Formats: sequence, C-alpha cells, structure tokens
Amino acid sequence: MPNDVDVDTLRSRLDVYAHNAAAFAAYRPQNVMAPVLAIDSQDESGYDWSRHTPTARRVKVAVRHDSMLAGSSPTLGILAARLRDLGVRGPSGG
Repeated sequence: MPNDVDVDTLRSRLDVYAHNAAAFAAYRPQNVMAPVLAIDSQDESGYDWSRHTPTARRVKVAVRHDSMLAGSSPTLGILAARLRDLGVRGPSGG
C-alpha cells in the first residue's frame, strides 16, 4: 500500500469494492438491441457484451480501471479523448 494512503481513504476504497462486488454478484444482464460501447481499461479483459447485444463495440483505453473515472486524475481526459475519437458526443453535442 502506498505510504500516502490514509485509513479513511483505504476504508472508502474498500467500501466501494465491497459494494461493487455485491452488485456484480447480483447483476443479470438482459438482451438489448440498443448500441453498446464497452470500455475496457488496460488492466482488465472486460465482460463480453456481444452475448447480449449484437451491436456491442469494445474498445480498450490506456488507463487503470481504478482511476478510469477519477475526476482529479489525468486518465479522465484520456477517456474523454478516446470517446471523442470514436465520435461519441455528450448530451450537449460536445
């Protein structure tokens, strides 16, 4: 564990992991016909969405899973740039 991680931060991360594990165990994906873009981080293989939707696209992004959506991390910019490269636009069109 890095020296700069305090007990509260570690407890918070463990709470998130416990919640995610419970959600994963209970999740039963349904078949859909909507477009799906599955984004895998560099350290995971990801779920095979093609079993549930024939329109699934998978892309890999050069970031770590645990920091993929961290707002204070430069990886959020990497993810946003990859989405722009794929032509994905936000609700405002940008």
